[in-house]
Amino acid sequence: MANEALAAEIMAMADEDQRMRQEASKARRWDPSVDERNTRRMRAIVSEIGWPTTSKVGAQAEHMAWLLVQHAELEFQKECFALMAREPVDEVCVRHLAYLGVESA
Repeated sequence: MANEALAAEIMAMADEDQRMRQEASKARRWDPSVDERNTRRMRAIVSEIGWPTTSKVGAQAEHMAWLLVQHAELEFQKECFALMAREPVDEVCVRHLAYLGVESA
């Protein structure tokens, strides 16, 4: 894995994302700032390194990056889908690609 610090950051963002969603389902309070903040940071990451692939951040962080992008606006989902589609099969989870492709169609 090329960037352990970036992988850890993506994992922390995903933890916050999931914690907010779990709390929102219990208390019926939604915090859109979590998605907004995560989307801004994911845009910066993608702009800097392209899609955070398995060799760049590890399989777990690649998975969490996909999770975060699902919660972003549609145009960014489409951008990420295009980036993921250009990667070799062993660099992105093909299920993530298929799911995001359906979501952004």
